[in-house]
Amino acid sequence: MTDKQNGIQKESVSIPFIQNGLRNQNTIFVGCDPGNGVTKVVLMTLGSNNRYRITHVSIPSLVSLGALSEANFITNEQLLDSLIEIVDSNNQSYIVAQELSVSGLDMTSLPTGSPFYQSSPSRGALVQAGIIKALKELGDPNASGKEYTAFLGCTMMAGLYWEGNGLTKNNRRIAEVAASLGAPYRAAPTGYPIVRYRRAEVFAETLAAALSVLLDCNGDRISDYRDWE
Repeated sequence: MTDKQNGIQKESVSIPFIQNGLRNQNTIFVGCDPGNGVTKVVLMTLGSNNRYRITHVSIPSLVSLGALSEANFITNEQLLDSLIEIVDSNNQSYIVAQELSVSGLDMTSLPTGSPFYQSSPSRGALVQAGIIKALKELGDPNASGKEYTAFLGCTMMAGLYWEGNGLTKNNRRIAEVAASLGAPYRAAPTGYPIVRYRRAEVFAETLAAALSVLLDCNGDRISDYRDWE
């Protein structure tokens, strides 16, 4: 079943390969592509009928250092509703735009393709903001302050994922990106859902695209692929 309203696509499907022990309403599964200009998030949450709902959202790939309370944005309520402040484990704040069309926003898009950005806390803050945006779109009245355990799959640039002849993983760089994405983040001020990562996996962008044709709509594997070590 698909429900498309206000540009948000929601689907309800059975996901057979998820272990029953992970089937609870506080466990979420997230796929994220923090691309150049737009970050896309696919969120799976368990509904009351024991079926997973799939929600797709997009936000700008706009993230900047700073706190909302210290920025001029705080005086513009309409603009403030389109922003979210994400704080990392070192108490560093990042301002992230949640809306694709935000007028009056003066933020510089970071170079998402740079090796530094791929494993930076800024990118982790961007992913966290995208997940929170998706959770808000579910319309759960109890989502405010609710804590979720997340399993995250996220893309990184294929040119940084592979090394040499393109058949060998750059395990050091992959580990750096995964560690950054799985680090503790929180939203400020309070009142937003709380997302804590249990596991973060990283895929090369081309591999992520290939998986879309290797899996059917229920997530069952319909073909094999070789994962070079």
